[in-house]
Formats: sequence, structure tokens, C-alpha cells
Amino acid sequence: WTGAGSRAIPEGSAIYELNGPMFFAATDKLLEINSSERGISVIILRASNMTLLDIEAIKNLEKLVEECKRGGVTVIVSHIKDQPLRAMQKVGLVEKIGEENFVSNIGEAIELAEKILDAKETQRATAAEEERLRRAALAEEKKKRADEQTAAKRKKAMEKSAKAAESMGESKTPGEDATENENSTETTAENENSTETTAENENSTETTAENENAAENISEIADAAEDDSKAAENTEKV
Repeated sequence: WTGAGSRAIPEGSAIYELNGPMFFAATDKLLEINSSERGISVIILRASNMTLLDIEAIKNLEKLVEECKRGGVTVIVSHIKDQPLRAMQKVGLVEKIGEENFVSNIGEAIELAEKILDAKETQRATAAEEERLRRAALAEEKKKRADEQTAAKRKKAMEKSAKAAESMGESKTPGEDATENENSTETTAENENSTETTAENENSTETTAENENAAENISEIADAAEDDSKAAENTEKV
């Protein structure tokens, strides 16, 4: 169905006109509607020429409505007459379609279709944004967990390193400590002996210097005696 008076058919909707009595053979074709349409979110059934519905036709309409609901497609019925409406009410089909989706003319049906399409587009956009935020939150949570794991590993490694250093400090036995103390004492004694030896060497040097001075004095005395002897000899000769 392509005409709707002065109103354009909204994109994402389709209109089907139902003519004459709706029996099983005719309504069986309705089951092909939902599967044949692609990209359709609203189906309008224009029932101005539908005068009668039998029980089998109603069952097929119920199947169509259920398939449309599963596919996210809304069904709108316009121009429905009294007998078909009572038959649909009797089996609960009006409730399944939704009383708000029954309108009196095609203009109202198109206007309702536009509102439904706008609402569905808003729902899709909202759902897409919620999904984006959900994925972003999951990525952020994953990054946070990874950072926490990295920090925990780093802390664990530092604690392990500190324990290893502490264990190395505690690994020395009392005997090793005593040996180190003895070695330190021996080193101190050696240093003291070295100091004493240096002092003795200095004393020895001083003694040697004193001996040399004494020898010089003796040599000077001998020279003076020799001079005196020579003077005495000269005196005798005179």
C-alpha cells in the first residue's frame, strides 16, 4: 500500500490494506509480511474494507503479532469495524497489539507510526550510548586491575629483596663475629708493635748520633794533645 492521502509514509514503516472477509486462506498470507520486510519497525494494517474475521484468521493474526513483537516490530490497526474488533477482543488480540495502537483513520496511523519510530530511534541511540559507556567502564576497570596487579608485583619484589638483604645480614654466626673481633684485635696489636718499632728505631738513631759526637770530641782531644807535644819539643830545642 503506497498511498496515504497527503501524508507521506514514514521511512521504516509499511502499510497493508486488508479487503473483504478475512478467512484462513487470506490471513495465511499475512504470516509472510514480517519475514518479507527488512528494515521495517512499524506495520500498519488498514482494515477499512475488512468486514469479517473467522477463528483461523484470528489465529494467524495472533501469530503475525507475536512474530512482529519478537522482531521488535510494532503493529498498528486502523479503520477496524465492529465485528472484527469484537472477535479480536474476545481472544485477547487487542490487548496483545495494544489498545493505543488502534486508530480510526490512516492519518492517525501514520502520525502514531512517526512517534513510535522516533521513540525507537531514541531508544537505539540511548542503548548504543549505554553500551559505549559500559565498554569504556569495563576497559577502565580492566586497566585499573592491571595497574593494581603491577603495583602488587612491584611491592612483592621489593619486600622479597628486603628480606633477602636482611637474611644475608643475619646469616653470620657468633663464631664468625668472634673471629672478626680477634682479627681486629690482632691488627690493633700489630699497629701498636709497629709504633713501638718505629720508636726504637728513632732511639737507635739518636744513640748513633751521640756516639758520633763522642768520637769527634775524642779526636779533637787527641789533636790538641799532639799539638801540645810538638810545642814542648820546640821549647826544649830553643
